Amino acid sequence: MEDPIPSWDLEGFVDIRRKVCVPIEAGQLGSPSDVLRLIRMEAADCFKIKVVRGGGLLKCKKSAAIAEAANKSVVSGSGSDNDINFAAEVAFNASTLHMSRACESTGAWFVYPQESRLVKEPIKVKDGFAYPSDKPGLGVELIDDLEKLAGRFPVTS
Repeated sequence: MEDPIPSWDLEGFVDIRRKVCVPIEAGQLGSPSDVLRLIRMEAADCFKIKVVRGGGLLKCKKSAAIAEAANKSVVSGSGSDNDINFAAEVAFNASTLHMSRACESTGAWFVYPQESRLVKEPIKVKDGFAYPSDKPGLGVELIDDLEKLAGRFPVTS
């Protein structure tokens, strides 16, 4: 069960985990120290690691390594509010062998129309599977006219 209570209530996670037989997943992680703290508290059985919340690829890889060392399951979480984040999730998933459960990488590839894309060629998705690019970095290249696109999404306060 993912986040049965608000993620800030770590003591509550411990209490619930002691009382139920269902594996508990902590899904709103922000850093490797979050993963380590939850492991030490015995507050979760599985961790959902999100690239956009986890501090980027390097910190997410560290979080996954900490979970693996503690023999805890890891899944990646959705945070794909654009094509760049989705590419980062796919790179994380493809490069992390300890992903022991299904990955929830949904993203801009199906939410936004073509004219709202930030990259020239999005990560390929077919039959529910994302295929990492063989191009350098995240495997995507930004569109040429980001300023024009930014004008279509005004900043609100």
